[in-house]
Amino acid sequence: MLAGMGLFLFGGMVGGAIVGLAIALVLFGVGAVAALRASADRANAWLCFGATFALVLLVHVLVVRFYPYPDVRPGSDHGILARNLFLQGLGYCSSPGTAGLLGGLAALLLPRDKPAAGGEA
Repeated sequence: MLAGMGLFLFGGMVGGAIVGLAIALVLFGVGAVAALRASADRANAWLCFGATFALVLLVHVLVVRFYPYPDVRPGSDHGILARNLFLQGLGYCSSPGTAGLLGGLAALLLPRDKPAAGGEA
């Protein structure tokens, strides 16, 4: 019985990780495309993307780590524990995607470079 419950809890964690990775792939893809478009007419787009990515990733991981999940009594409350593990897997695995999306949006918010005085850009 105890081994079965461990597999159930492991499945909850893996399920959250799989969902989080799927979300991360989509969000990071959108953020990377946004940064790529921004880099066409903004000089520091990739620098802004990288700095924002690192900062948001750090904050996101710390929020997931220190979020006050409900307490679980030893030997019981397996449903609550499974939900906690699912949310942690989801949070940790989706954090690169969230950071990538916000990095791309930050790169788009940079002011555009001014064209050259000769009219040719």
